[in-house]
Amino acid sequence: MTHALNNLPSNSLQAAPEAKPAVKGLKETILKHWQPQEIRPPTVDPNLPYYTGIERSIEVLRYSVLAAEHWLSPTGLLREWLRFNTRVAIILAVPLVMIVPIITFTLTKFTTWTTLLVQTTSNLILFPLSALLMVGLVSAVVFLAKSILSINPRSPRRYYE
Repeated sequence: MTHALNNLPSNSLQAAPEAKPAVKGLKETILKHWQPQEIRPPTVDPNLPYYTGIERSIEVLRYSVLAAEHWLSPTGLLREWLRFNTRVAIILAVPLVMIVPIITFTLTKFTTWTTLLVQTTSNLILFPLSALLMVGLVSAVVFLAKSILSINPRSPRRYYE
C-alpha cells in the first residue's frame, strides 16, 4: 500500500486546505466588533448650583449611574458587552418580528384549509353511503311489501295434508 503511494506524483499528496471551524469564524466575527474603550471617571457638572431642582436631580442621577458603571467596569468591558448583546438582539429580533407573523398566518390558513378538505372528503364519502343505505332500505321495504302481498289470504292453508 505504501509502495503505491510512493508512485503517485508529489502534487497529488498535498493536503486539502484546512476548513475553518465554525467556532473560530464566530470568534473572529465577535472580536472584529468587540472594541471596548476605557471609561473615564465621571465628573460633576460645574454649573450644578445654577440648575433648577429637576435639572439638579437629573444631573445627580446621571452622575450616580456613570459612577456605578465606572465602579463596575472601568475598562469598559461591561458597556461593550451590553452594546454587543443589544446589537445581536436587534439583528435577531427584526427578522423574527417580520417573519414570524407571516409563518403564523400561513400555518393558520394551512390548518383552515386542511379542516375544509377533511370536511369535504367526509361529505363526499358519506353522501354516496347514505344514498346506498336509502336505496337498500327502499328495496327492503319493497321486497317485504311484495312478499306480504303475494300471500293469498283466501286460500286456506292445509297443515295436515
